[in-house]
Amino acid sequence: MPSLTPNRSREPRCGHCNYNLTGATSNRCPECGLLFIEAGVIVPRRRPRKWILPPAGMILLVVFLPALITIALTLHARARAAEAQARAQAARAEAVARFHEQMLKSAPATSPPERTPGAKWRAAESQPAANLPQAP
Repeated sequence: MPSLTPNRSREPRCGHCNYNLTGATSNRCPECGLLFIEAGVIVPRRRPRKWILPPAGMILLVVFLPALITIALTLHARARAAEAQARAQAARAEAVARFHEQMLKSAPATSPPERTPGAKWRAAESQPAANLPQAP
């Protein structure tokens, strides 16, 4: 006689009398004597697991993905700024070098002035003063 209570176990059962068929060696139910093909064998399916990981993973994804994207974008922006600064610095150095080159080309071909202390006084002494009378 079939049982009216639902079966919660995971073992195979007789479809007619709900007898536990674990370890059965013949093709008949030991309880009711029906062939398994006539009565049917009930093999309960596994209940689907309640996954904890996907909801937790989704929470982590929702919380940390924007943070990771922000960090990545910040690092990328800093790298681009550093590259732009290096290009600007190279352009400035090139402009200064061109300016110095132009100044050297346009400067008269004279010797540079002396940079020693008192050099301008010595240069003034070597030239005769225009307004002073010269000694005989």
